[in-house]
Amino acid sequence: DLHSFPTRRSSDLNHNGGDLHFGSDGYLYTSIGDEGGANDQYDNARYINKDFFAAIFRLDVDSKAGSLAPNPHSQASTTYPSAVHAGTYTIPPDNPFIGATSHNGITFDPSTVRTEIWATGLRNAWRFSFDVPTGRMFIADVGQDAYEEIDIGQAGGDFGWSYYEGNHNGPRIGSLPGGTSYVFPIYEYAHGTGNFQGN
Repeated sequence: DLHSFPTRRSSDLNHNGGDLHFGSDGYLYTSIGDEGGANDQYDNARYINKDFFAAIFRLDVDSKAGSLAPNPHSQASTTYPSAVHAGTYTIPPDNPFIGATSHNGITFDPSTVRTEIWATGLRNAWRFSFDVPTGRMFIADVGQDAYEEIDIGQAGGDFGWSYYEGNHNGPRIGSLPGGTSYVFPIYEYAHGTGNFQGN
């Protein structure tokens, strides 16, 4: 039941992601954007312990043996007290952020991590697909003012929004933490109507 996964503010009806596929591993992957607003207005993209935004999520909807219960979740600004509906899915035991205690220079309690996250730091991965011959995930992530990007998904990858927009500095580059690494796109194109441009 994904009817409240995630919540959204009524003033921002964009950046909601909108794709889901089963991987060859049998798990369900779904994408959700950063909740909208320019410049990551709600400051969602940099966190793995905040809510269900700016990421690709990997869920075990069959609740296979060995999978884990999701961490508790609560939300005050919605009709629904939690985006986690007990018993509807579990967490694959090799999801990359299980047990994490820090991310992007921020330390936290691992019980607050959204262990559903498979990859993070995406502005609005509104489409992605698995390449059948290789199994690679190709992600179309919507840029903001200047660039659109194509990424290859990877478990635990942080694609850098809102520090970066494609290969370029993003709106939060001034607060870039030290000692971090990000996955940069395999291709980007600038906004415009010329050759190799678009929106």
